[in-house]
Amino acid sequence: MQQTIGRWRGIHISKAIQKWGAPKEVNDNGTGWRTYIWQIPVPGFLPRQASRMLGPQLRQGHPTHFGGMRKVSGTYIATGYTYQLTFYTRPNGIISKTDVKKNHGPASEFKWK
Repeated sequence: MQQTIGRWRGIHISKAIQKWGAPKEVNDNGTGWRTYIWQIPVPGFLPRQASRMLGPQLRQGHPTHFGGMRKVSGTYIATGYTYQLTFYTRPNGIISKTDVKKNHGPASEFKWK
């Protein structure tokens, strides 16, 4: 995640706001440099069983994807985890530094790996 977030360096903060929506917090140090903070929920995914379809099944009109695999379906669930994304911008709005932290909700049954 840190590498993905790091790709935002050199981009104008307005692009991040378009992607992530309004930040939860914006801090200005008085010199024009700003810190933008987002809390992004991390969903869990519980897949249903997927099976490989071979031979005659492929010809019977079953929905398949590349390699003969069926689409995996499942349910998204709340995990109680969030990513805290922090962007540091110069006075001109260009992102100069990024940071990401994993936050855990105490009620969550999931563990970060």
